[in-house]
Amino acid sequence: MERSSYGEDPRLILELRSHYPAERTRYITLPPLSWAEARASMLSNLPFAQAARLFLASGGSPGHLRELLAVPHNGTEMPLPQRVRAQVQLESRMLSLEARLALERLSVHPGPYSQGLLDALEATPYLDELERRGWLIYAGQWQFSDDASRRVLYLGLQPGRRQQYHRQAALQCAMEEQRMAEAYHRLMAGDTADWGTFVNTLPGWTRYGLKAWLGMHENLPMGPSTGEAARGSELALLEEARFGQGFEVEGRHVRWMRTPSMSSASGIIWAAHDEPSLLHLKGNAYVENPLGVGISGRAAPLMLEIQEPREARIIFLPGIQAGALADNALLLPLQEELDVWFRVPAGASIRLTSSAESGLIDLEVTSYRVAPPPLAQSAPRVEVFEFFRSAVEAARKS
Repeated sequence: MERSSYGEDPRLILELRSHYPAERTRYITLPPLSWAEARASMLSNLPFAQAARLFLASGGSPGHLRELLAVPHNGTEMPLPQRVRAQVQLESRMLSLEARLALERLSVHPGPYSQGLLDALEATPYLDELERRGWLIYAGQWQFSDDASRRVLYLGLQPGRRQQYHRQAALQCAMEEQRMAEAYHRLMAGDTADWGTFVNTLPGWTRYGLKAWLGMHENLPMGPSTGEAARGSELALLEEARFGQGFEVEGRHVRWMRTPSMSSASGIIWAAHDEPSLLHLKGNAYVENPLGVGISGRAAPLMLEIQEPREARIIFLPGIQAGALADNALLLPLQEELDVWFRVPAGASIRLTSSAESGLIDLEVTSYRVAPPPLAQSAPRVEVFEFFRSAVEAARKS
């Protein structure tokens, strides 16, 4: 039986409690489905992007997922099954009318709330009730306990109220100089904006990521440095640390299931090898970052970094053209199917992270030796990206 996280227990459970003493009754609470469990069962016959989209919308709830699978999809908007809408509406009836309306206002913002935003959306007086009923949690900032419920509440808003609430949020974000969040809420409210002027004021990779999302492509200052390498035997990747929410490791596989409540990066650090190596990333990625770079403007969907002791980073962004921002900063397109190789200098530790505000990334990560000259001729050859342009150019000149 699926129980509500917010309201009262179902009638059947109340009846059982009235007939059986507590010492003879045992309740087992099951967690939501993991991505691996859902992919192996309910979502096994779907393409990765569609399966990931449904999983993120459901939050891993088997009942919600069943309802989503039962309704037709037009490929653009996520449907809102009537049974799911009715269930969330019924649960929200346990709240006072004022708290329920505050919760609907909060649903327009997909992320943690500043105190100013709580005030602007007139939710501050109802925080105690919303926390007590399980709708909101506090983790440094207030946020929805379950983003799937926030989505349902948001999709249930009438267009006029949705537009009004987005404008309230945009005004507050402007006062707080949260420019990317302001742009998101103005866009969702249907307001016009001078995107050309706005994006050109943004720094670094954020500008290129937003331009790609808007279809305003801009060539990077330099092209990527690539080369060819002979692949040798496999090297073990030794984990030094893993951190952050929504991240798991299973053998060679690393997986991120990111939701808007996760405001910091999550990922893994591998120890350095004392010889040059080749790193292979292969798998799938589906990201729903607002504006492509998130309402924070810093939500890099996937970032690969090395430190040897020189630092270099590679940022993957949807829709972007491959290129380099600097000698040690490369931007690559984040495609649904990833299959990319990198040459890692000797002594460089590897850090792989995601800061996506909403997304699902499932990768197999492997490391190989560079084949020594006597074996290079017969070894498989792969196209690799280089972390440092200057080193490649110097090698070519020599």
